[in-house]
Amino acid sequence: MAQENLRFFRGLNGTGHRHLSWMVLVLALAAPAAADAVDAGSSARLKAPFDAETTAQYKNLDSILTGVLAEYERRIQAIEASDRDVPPGSTAEPKAAAREAARQQAARQAAAQAPMHKAAAVAVTFHVKSAAHAEALVRFLNDNGGSSRNWGEDYVEAYVPVPLLGAAARQPGVLRAQAMVPPQPFTAPPSASVSRHTRQA
Repeated sequence: MAQENLRFFRGLNGTGHRHLSWMVLVLALAAPAAADAVDAGSSARLKAPFDAETTAQYKNLDSILTGVLAEYERRIQAIEASDRDVPPGSTAEPKAAAREAARQQAARQAAAQAPMHKAAAVAVTFHVKSAAHAEALVRFLNDNGGSSRNWGEDYVEAYVPVPLLGAAARQPGVLRAQAMVPPQPFTAPPSASVSRHTRQA
């Protein structure tokens, strides 16, 4: 493209045209490099928040649960950054109980983004490969602070603490973890007689 522009501008005659041609030529030659720099910067910004560990942690989670877990991680990182700003031994240094309370608060705030939640836990449906995987997942959840409500050969419904979401979704046999949504009331369409009456009125 740059070579074609060069051949074109060399064919122009006249002092005014010559000066204008060189100005446009400089811009034409510089444009690809500038575009490459912008693309490289955009790619760096997009890739920066997503490392291998984060991608693995969100594996099998739907978009709602991914958002919940990402919000929790963001709040935890803010808490940890605040702790690092306090000099060791300072009277302002947070105690273990205060740290745990802050983490629980972060979990509750993140859980509130899910359609169904209870304190720091969210309602989740896990789709699994087999009944054996369902049984193993139920044991894992109950042993780690979760609360399984219903389960069958290929699914488990449970309230899962937000910090446990990533580990639960990575359990053997889990195909997908989806946020449960409250049932919506059914609204029947108006009958034909009601519609005719409405039109006549």
